[in-house]
Amino acid sequence: MTPHTLRGPGELISALPHLLESVPRESIVVVGVERDGRLATVMRLDRRDLVMRDTSWTCVAALDRALRQQGVSRVLLVSWTHEDSRLACIALDAVQAGLGADIAVLDSWATDGSYYWGPGCCDDACCPPEGRPLPEAQPESLSAPSRYSVRPRPAGGVESARMRKNAAAAADRWAKRCSSRAPWCLQSWEHVLETIGGRTDAPTWGKVIAGLNDVRVRDALIVYWWGASEEVIADVLEGRSNDAVAGVMDGALRPGSSAAPDPIDIAAAVSWVRELARMSRGSARAVAFSLEAVLHWWSGDIDTARSSAAAALRQDPTYTLATLLADMCDAGLRPGWTGSRETWGDAS
Repeated sequence: MTPHTLRGPGELISALPHLLESVPRESIVVVGVERDGRLATVMRLDRRDLVMRDTSWTCVAALDRALRQQGVSRVLLVSWTHEDSRLACIALDAVQAGLGADIAVLDSWATDGSYYWGPGCCDDACCPPEGRPLPEAQPESLSAPSRYSVRPRPAGGVESARMRKNAAAAADRWAKRCSSRAPWCLQSWEHVLETIGGRTDAPTWGKVIAGLNDVRVRDALIVYWWGASEEVIADVLEGRSNDAVAGVMDGALRPGSSAAPDPIDIAAAVSWVRELARMSRGSARAVAFSLEAVLHWWSGDIDTARSSAAAALRQDPTYTLATLLADMCDAGLRPGWTGSRETWGDAS
């Protein structure tokens, strides 16, 4: 029998309820793919087991063993959930991080049953903000899973997954080289500037990801966006508290003390931070989403800032900057350049 061809992720996702004989709500579906594109296996994992630290590792380890027993070395992942996973999906990240290096994740998608998207994809041509509508399933044309085939993912997608993995390894190596904090932060800042300037290799992104886990480097980037001088940035990186540093920090909130940011600069910074999110994995994305929240707050877009902060907290509920930004947005606290004199006590 000639295998039915599932043309693209939409048709594959629409076929999953038929393949599994039920709608895989709040699940991660793992689809094993042969070298010729035929579907080798379809497995369902409970998302709750993957987002809980106590059960995530055990669950992914069992999946890894099952795939190896079946001789599967290439998989597609689908998160079926009503949770907002447009920026990231913790459960998908857990599976990708836990599988062995010799099991390739060809692609990963998320769906709510009506629309689908690639979590973290910032290309509106690929993944519109509302997602792409799922095509209608044609179960009468489908047979056993082993008789399906699916078109392989374009090489660019595979390369993106490989770059994330390489960046994560580089981040671990760079973090271990932090024997003296101030020089390490200064070097990390140079790598941040390199990526802002257009450098895109995975090792440099890894050093940026590791560096931004240190609040000095992260805060240096924030004051850089707020127009701080090189001297103030150096003070932040070296941990010096002085009037110049306090002036930049206070100026972000004090009415009339700073100029409105250039929308072009904000757009460029948001694009950079989304690339940071795309290159990050797991809880490291909390930093990227929090930084995006800072940018939206600084631009005066409080609603979008609140959404970005919420996305960060979904990645890491303990991340302090995300909590602070969410509280600021909820309190109506706006950047000083807007001229608003709202305070925590009288914000409407």
